[in-house]
Amino acid sequence: MSTRFKHSLRWLKTLKYSGLSLLLISGSTFAADFVAGDFSLYDWQRINVVEDGSSAIFTLISIGGHPDQYWLVEYTLPASSAPVNTRLRTAIMNTVFSYDTASQGPLQTIDFQMDLRGFSATLDVAGYYRPVILQGGQLYVVDDASRPVTVGDWTTEYWHFDASTQWVTLDGQVSPGFGAGAGVLNFGYMFGFSSICSNASGCLAARSFSGLDNYQVTLNAVPEPQTNALWLAGLGLLTVFASASRPRIHTTKGTHHA
Repeated sequence: MSTRFKHSLRWLKTLKYSGLSLLLISGSTFAADFVAGDFSLYDWQRINVVEDGSSAIFTLISIGGHPDQYWLVEYTLPASSAPVNTRLRTAIMNTVFSYDTASQGPLQTIDFQMDLRGFSATLDVAGYYRPVILQGGQLYVVDDASRPVTVGDWTTEYWHFDASTQWVTLDGQVSPGFGAGAGVLNFGYMFGFSSICSNASGCLAARSFSGLDNYQVTLNAVPEPQTNALWLAGLGLLTVFASASRPRIHTTKGTHHA
């Protein structure tokens, strides 16, 4: 291990014990974190946005999740006697966890994480999942945040949204408020499924299964002025530590003898 690396480790340890490491890593303030691994039907509200010919049934399954219990979504396609296109778009909102910008401060970033299970069969079905928020009775989404559902096993999806993210209503008109006093925010997810029956004589009834597990929301608030001041102070200490710990090389001027 080089001398310079040893000195770097020493001042990083000093910084850690000074309690400033978190502030130097992030310019935002941790606000809240919510994780749903074992779902309860009573903690979620279903809001049907579009239900055009198909339907979905939600069931809590005790095994087979990622791991253990998970939320099974059964997408049901009715029988038809002619070609038909069906669509289903539903929001599932958590009723237990919320964030009030008036009492908890303005938000700077919102991070989502979900484990998604692909369709059990193709059946000419297409689908997606994406985060959704609820404020003042209005649903808001990010247009390009949908993650497609394909046939397959579990995958973990991540989303990161900051102040520049454009959240809009489903008709693309109004944006929510994340500033101080903007209102209470609730969080959830939305899925959209669709199917096409192109057979001239129609199609038989069918169904396909998908699933969701380990739904997580992490919120970071805009730092308060005193937090910023402490962050700058920590940055100054970092400079001092680095300077004081830098190895110094001493040289002695030689003497020449005739």
